[in-house]
Amino acid sequence: MTTPQYRLLLISHGSDVYAMEAAYAILSARAHGGFSGPIHVVTDHTDRLRQLTGDAPEVHYLHLSEDLKQSFIGPSGYVHRLKPQAIAWATRQIAAIDDVLVFLDTDTAILSDIQPWFDHISQGRVVLNECEGPAHAIANATRSQKRAGDFFKRGTLNVNGEILPLHPETPLWNSGVIGFKAGQVGWFDETTAWIDAIWPLLPIHTVEQFAFSAVLHSHRVPLVDSGETVFHYHWFKEFRTDLAAFFEHLETHATYEERIALSICIRPDLRIAPKKDFLNKPKWLRSILRRIGRNWQPLPYPWQT
Repeated sequence: MTTPQYRLLLISHGSDVYAMEAAYAILSARAHGGFSGPIHVVTDHTDRLRQLTGDAPEVHYLHLSEDLKQSFIGPSGYVHRLKPQAIAWATRQIAAIDDVLVFLDTDTAILSDIQPWFDHISQGRVVLNECEGPAHAIANATRSQKRAGDFFKRGTLNVNGEILPLHPETPLWNSGVIGFKAGQVGWFDETTAWIDAIWPLLPIHTVEQFAFSAVLHSHRVPLVDSGETVFHYHWFKEFRTDLAAFFEHLETHATYEERIALSICIRPDLRIAPKKDFLNKPKWLRSILRRIGRNWQPLPYPWQT
């Protein structure tokens, strides 16, 4: 009996900003996550990732051709359909059935040891980024979450000709982190089928997360929040400017080890502080401050001080 292998998996394609995000996620996993195992990236910009990471060891690239990319997206054009398709495709290529994988969105930064994630997964749990609440009753729901709540109240859904139940109490999870066993890869095939059933009826960008949440709920899978081990900066897109400045500062001569050490300088969970402080002010005050040109200002970079 072989020892299960722990693996990280990312998908990075398209614009250069996603290459920079993926490179930073890789560096953060090495710098803060205590992870030295293999990292796999499904990508169409391998050379750029090698440049950005300083040709990091134990990072393996699975080429995402344009034809493969379009087949994953499918005829509907829903780009996030690619995610469960690419996860399933990669898992079947790289992993033995007992291997443990953690998928990371590119816009994530590891802040501390990720070994507890692997422990949870080994014990039969699935690690996910964050629970937003039950579909029918998410506190402070966004417009898309409200639409999802209404959708789950319809009771049933035709998935590949099978009438399946929709449960309004289904917890909706952010899938920026997905920790699972390779033997559970079929859940991603099911998610794709659910996406194809939901998308024509509810064409919003978070359908992938709703579909995956529904699949996990149908299997009654025990779920664990990834907690403060990771910072998912999906609402801090300004960090892309920081990444561009960071990699420009490094230039091409910085080694892999130097990049790991310097990655600490621009942790997104710290750089977001001025924005959080501004958003915590009353709405009327934020409006006045913006009108007089006193919006929040980013922190200076350490190499500029």
